[in-house]
Amino acid sequence: MFFNYLKIAIRNLFKQKLYSFINIFGLALGVACCILIYTFIQHEMSYDEFHQNRNQIYRVTTTTKAPDGETDSHALQPVPMGAALKHEIPEVKNAVRFLERSAVFNHKGQAIAERITFADPAALQVFTLPLVFGDSETALNALSSVVLTKSIAQKYFGDANPLGQSLSIKMQSETQYYLVTGVLQDIPDNSSITFDILMPFEKYPFYDRYADNWNSSRTNTYVQLTKTATASELNRKFPPFVKNHLGARIAEGQNEGSLSVDDNAWLIQFQPLKDVHLDTKIEHGMEPTSNPIYSVILGGIALLVLLIACINFMTLAIGRSANRASEVGMRKVMGAVRGQLMWQFLGEAIIMSVLALCIGIAFAELFLPIFNGLAQKSLAIEYGTNWTALIALMLVVGLIAGSYPAVVLSRFQPIEIFKNKLKLGSKNFFTHSLVVLQFTLSIFLMVCTFIMSNQLKYMSSKNLGYNKDQVVVLKTFTAWGSGEGKKLLEIMRNKLSSHRDVLNISGTSFSFARGTNREGWQSAEILREAYIYRVDENYLKTLGLKVAAGRDFSPQFPSDPTNSVIVNETLVENFGLVSPELAVGKKLGGYDDGNGLVDPTIIGVLKDFHFTSLRSEITPAFLHINKSWPIWNILVKISPDNIPGSLETLKQIWLEIAPGKPFEYTFMDEDIAAQYASEQRWNKIVSYSTFLAILIACLGLFGLAAILSIRRTKEIGIRKVLGASIPKIVGLVSKQFLLLVALACLVSFPLAFMMMKKWLNSFVYRIEIEPVIFLLTGILSILIAFLTVFYQSMKAALANPVEALRCE
Repeated sequence: MFFNYLKIAIRNLFKQKLYSFINIFGLALGVACCILIYTFIQHEMSYDEFHQNRNQIYRVTTTTKAPDGETDSHALQPVPMGAALKHEIPEVKNAVRFLERSAVFNHKGQAIAERITFADPAALQVFTLPLVFGDSETALNALSSVVLTKSIAQKYFGDANPLGQSLSIKMQSETQYYLVTGVLQDIPDNSSITFDILMPFEKYPFYDRYADNWNSSRTNTYVQLTKTATASELNRKFPPFVKNHLGARIAEGQNEGSLSVDDNAWLIQFQPLKDVHLDTKIEHGMEPTSNPIYSVILGGIALLVLLIACINFMTLAIGRSANRASEVGMRKVMGAVRGQLMWQFLGEAIIMSVLALCIGIAFAELFLPIFNGLAQKSLAIEYGTNWTALIALMLVVGLIAGSYPAVVLSRFQPIEIFKNKLKLGSKNFFTHSLVVLQFTLSIFLMVCTFIMSNQLKYMSSKNLGYNKDQVVVLKTFTAWGSGEGKKLLEIMRNKLSSHRDVLNISGTSFSFARGTNREGWQSAEILREAYIYRVDENYLKTLGLKVAAGRDFSPQFPSDPTNSVIVNETLVENFGLVSPELAVGKKLGGYDDGNGLVDPTIIGVLKDFHFTSLRSEITPAFLHINKSWPIWNILVKISPDNIPGSLETLKQIWLEIAPGKPFEYTFMDEDIAAQYASEQRWNKIVSYSTFLAILIACLGLFGLAAILSIRRTKEIGIRKVLGASIPKIVGLVSKQFLLLVALACLVSFPLAFMMMKKWLNSFVYRIEIEPVIFLLTGILSILIAFLTVFYQSMKAALANPVEALRCE
């Protein structure tokens, strides 16, 4: 019996090639989408699972509470926190601190910028970080030691064993030689703790300054608890610990008005390692976190695409039900019972789903590089542990897709079939509902794609208040207080003064989107906060910043470097300075940076400009030119006429004036665009998903139009004999499908509006959702549907009416 069912199923597949292709191809695309997205979600959920001690490892987090009740959570801790936890809390078996800084490696005459991670020796015991060469027990014990990952070791030493080899490393203004004492396996992609180079924590350049300082938070601290300890119990022990070590800091914050007077104004907690990657509320971790809602959205998209493919199967089965009805009647007359017919139809669906699985796996492998590019990951599809899930998916899909023919067709009675009393025409309500659902989902994704694209276009084209184009940002790799950055800036300016493609040059502590410095101070018993940028006299000209009142910095005013600032309009408003004109000449109000800039005078007010992401409101900021502050970035405004030539000139001059420093640059507009990389990725993913959804839905619509045309062959022939024109015939066949798509638009538009409204609320500066988006989407959807059924409509309209009238 089984082989008989199988033979009939295969025969039907080949007999109905068009419908078989539509069903199998659509399901295969849905399966490929599910496989890729499942691989992504599985990778997201597997972060840090490879650590053997993962259930005993916790990150130390801090949550502070402001007087208005607003809380701020972050992972930065004072340097002495780790040692204090281990010493004072018996359940803490080990504590590990991580702190990352940049350094310059001088290797074979080349200066190379690298990121250094300073860590305690226990890092190699607490975390599962296997060594290719060296001993994890002693690799970080010596202050002159350095541990490299395998990739970095190959970069500097090739495939040879580098143990005992030396590396020249410059941090701040000091250059020392370090011995390679270990080589680690490269850190897995699914790790929330990543680094390339490890050095002993005591080699952090400012270690002596912060070793016992509880007033500055700058390290990520992890602890390993004993096997019997629980984080919930230890969290209750923290109030005395916090009061003992942070009491003075908390009291100062409460007196200044930055902290609530509640007992929970400053909370220290242990966060399980497995929760680190997917917790976006905790800021300043070692690696960017991932919002779990993205995994939910992706999973939903995958199910939507698969659901649309299943709907295709069902709608085509309904459309072909009249053709299969005679087959059911004959089988029942020959003695077949309903259960046997159900198994036959379900078997056909499962065979299709199995074929779709095989093709879907091929599609998944084909699309994997594209998907990795979108997700910015290096995913690999693991079949070994997922075969059960894949087979279960196909069985479920087969059962869902084949449910209608199995349940409905099998209950037909022979007498009704042969007397032609069954109502299986094109006005089937269930069929229409499925088509509407298909296109509702597809159009929903289409609207979301258009709105996301418009928001991203808005962010990339919005006037930020300065000219970011063709601004090259050069890193100076200079130490605080060395003055080296200022010297490099002046030399660069002199050497580039006669270069026609260099329009201007300036220097700053932080370039936009490449770090910030936000400080607070008290003025008239009010806590003030502002972003602070150390600049030079050419800064405003280089970036095209507009002055609303007052003047720019100028060498003609000797007091500018020591007692002058330029502020933005928001600072004027927030500090109650009435207006930009009245703010000029006023004192900033009690600010002292510890280097001589005491209660400076406001000499100018800038029109507001966006120095942070458009997700955030513009906040108070001021510029100063205090020469004791570092110049970490040199900004060079170049002509768009010869960008490659200008970059080569910059490189040659840099190698001449700073031979021990790497030539590392970015373009400011690229730095700013990188702030929205996540949104760009998701827009592309949703766009691809929308394309797949529409493609699958249109395949189904194409198949239904073909079925309808065949079913109405005689009617169309009669209409043509009676004088119906080709446009009228095309309209006759197309009209009902276009009405269903129009109905799908009406259903999907409110859903998409609510979803996108919520998404846009995450941006302070955002577009308004215009009705024209829905109008254009509706027109495009109807046009796509019309083009899909146009071929079948024309085929029916051009058919010979004589042949049509002979069809029965």
